[in-house]
Amino acid sequence: MRSHGDLHPKNALLRSDGSLALLDWDTAGGYLAEREAVGVALDWATRVDGSFDLERFDAAVEGYREGGGKVPAEPWVFGGWARGYLDFLGRAGEEEGERTQARLGMLATTLHDLVKRLA
Repeated sequence: MRSHGDLHPKNALLRSDGSLALLDWDTAGGYLAEREAVGVALDWATRVDGSFDLERFDAAVEGYREGGGKVPAEPWVFGGWARGYLDFLGRAGEEEGERTQARLGMLATTLHDLVKRLA
């Protein structure tokens, strides 16, 4: 599937008609839809401290499923999000690097529970 690849809130602008304009297409390419959906759910559910707003995570996954997508309850669907942030660590400044480490740490400690939420 061809996709944006980084549908993080920082790359979206809300238009006056309520639609989103997507910015920063430098990572566009072929992605597995399931990984893209989970990545979007995690990005839009991640708080500044790295924790996850589970209601927002569930809402994003449910929206994808309502559109006909399928998300298996398996750990591999989180791999694209984790890989993206691991790649980013090498380019991040100190402050953003710390936030990125917090995000990855939160995923590591909650992965089992997040997979169960997908079931």
